[in-house]
Amino acid sequence: MARLLAVLPCEKIIVDREGIPSLIALFQQIHAAPMGRRNDGTAVPIAPNTITAKEWAVFSEWKPEPDDIGKQVNQVLELQYPDGTLSPVRGKVPFTFTNDRPHRNQQNIIGFPIGQEGNYTLRVWLEKDGNPISEVNSYEMAVSHSIPPGHQGKPTPST
Repeated sequence: MARLLAVLPCEKIIVDREGIPSLIALFQQIHAAPMGRRNDGTAVPIAPNTITAKEWAVFSEWKPEPDDIGKQVNQVLELQYPDGTLSPVRGKVPFTFTNDRPHRNQQNIIGFPIGQEGNYTLRVWLEKDGNPISEVNSYEMAVSHSIPPGHQGKPTPST
């Protein structure tokens, strides 16, 4: 079965006229700054179910085997919270391997869950007829509830 060559979450994917993608601002760490302070000066904690309205995208590239050509499959994507539970970020992209060259997918997403501090795991795999047919591949992104270095004392957006 096809194998994953790349899975990369980023802020934006731009595809030129020749079909060549450019990935803008790869995600590795997201700083979610508390937006308020209590009367005693301590930060108001971010609620565990908070989802920021951030637009982002996931780029993936699959290398098919000869017997994959002509097969329609679904690429499945899900995002796990640091505690291992599934976030509401999930999706499927149907596609067909049309030749023996790598196939590229792009999934645009609105909303990133930031309520739990720690490593979020982006998981991607292929399935056919609802059954997994590839390995589950993953990519980790860290979310910290802090103001990023160099921004102390300045208001920052939540991503």
